[in-house]
Amino acid sequence: MRGGCGSSLPLSAAFVLVFSAAVIESFAPTPRHIIGSVSTTGQHQNEGPKWRLYESTPSDDSGLNLNGDDHDETASDVHRIGRIRGMASSVMHKSKPVALALVSAAAFGQKTIFRPPAAEASAPIVLRAAKKKDDPPMVQAATKAAELKKQRRIEEFDRFMEKCNDIEEKQGKKARDEYEAQYQAAKEAKEAKKAIDLEKLKRELLDEGQDPSTDLDAERKVWLFEHDIDLEKVPGTPHNERMIKNFQSRGKNLPTYASQRYIVKCQVADLKARGIDPMEHFTQPDVMEKTRAIYKMDDKVASKIATQYEGLMEQYGGRLTPPQEGEVPFVSQSAETVSNAATAVVAAGP
Repeated sequence: MRGGCGSSLPLSAAFVLVFSAAVIESFAPTPRHIIGSVSTTGQHQNEGPKWRLYESTPSDDSGLNLNGDDHDETASDVHRIGRIRGMASSVMHKSKPVALALVSAAAFGQKTIFRPPAAEASAPIVLRAAKKKDDPPMVQAATKAAELKKQRRIEEFDRFMEKCNDIEEKQGKKARDEYEAQYQAAKEAKEAKKAIDLEKLKRELLDEGQDPSTDLDAERKVWLFEHDIDLEKVPGTPHNERMIKNFQSRGKNLPTYASQRYIVKCQVADLKARGIDPMEHFTQPDVMEKTRAIYKMDDKVASKIATQYEGLMEQYGGRLTPPQEGEVPFVSQSAETVSNAATAVVAAGP
């Protein structure tokens, strides 16, 4: 940087001078023995108040006591403050263009100390969308069963339409109508028979102490019959995990659940004796939790309870509680007639 009145200041130096000048202007100390007074006499309309400096005397109300030395010191202070303010005013006047350049550079995005270049700026942080969690294995199995059922219906309908078109082409419209009526009746009978057989399977499993809702083996049998899906082959299901565990242990020390299932079997017999439908009872959420706890019971504990149940069954004649007056044992509605009729319709179908 060259000297002289016409020399220009670097941006950083100009910024420091502007800041220093502002500080000096705002916080320039007032001499301790100088008191300011405002004089408004003869002021112009657009001029502000003019400050007048005067010295306090020993007789002033301010209580200041000044001697000769204080007078010299005061004059020196006044002179020094005048010089500081003159320098500050000169710096402020000369630095206005520089300050304006700094503000403009910062505002319009030029490469300055206030704003880094785009290549050096940090990229915005973009949060990743939360990954959708997979459904539980049993929910996935139910979804798979629904998809499989839909696919089978579509395939069956395609075969049905192909058969109808073939009959109409060869035998006429009347023959097609007769075939469609027979097909619909056979389809409904088949669905009714399957529903009856499904209920029969569940009741037979319950009679043996295997609850279709909580016993893994019973649940697997029901799914195979109803949906044609083996839960042991669905990854993540309890049935699949148990199968893997049994395979790894090479079939050693496999649980038999003999005592646990005997406990449930006795409960089913007692419910029937009291006139309660076991199917409805064991599908209640709180009962399901208790039944699931029975199957998870330690074999030794389950064996002791099973022994107690055996004694009660012998004492009360095939039930756990004493007979009550007016009780009517529960008997499931026989579906044998309906099942046989449905079988006959299916056999005589197209």
